[in-house]
Amino acid sequence: MAKITPKLIVERHEKFPRATEQLIESYAFEEYKKAISDLMRYGKIVKVENSDVALIVLTKSDLKEWMDLEASHWYLNRAIDL
Repeated sequence: MAKITPKLIVERHEKFPRATEQLIESYAFEEYKKAISDLMRYGKIVKVENSDVALIVLTKSDLKEWMDLEASHWYLNRAIDL
């Protein structure tokens, strides 16, 4: 199957309405994985010695950009579509 996109979900919904919920869940999970991937691209994992703790460390500006979704492909693609 092709990469799941909002447009694909709409197109498939017209043909297979009962599969829409599963497509939306799959799309949401892919977006979640992308957000984690982006966070790991910005930050670095630091393990705390002699503990069961790990931290993700990144600069304040990278954190702000990640939290504001400024580098998100959603924003970038949306700007292109408009």
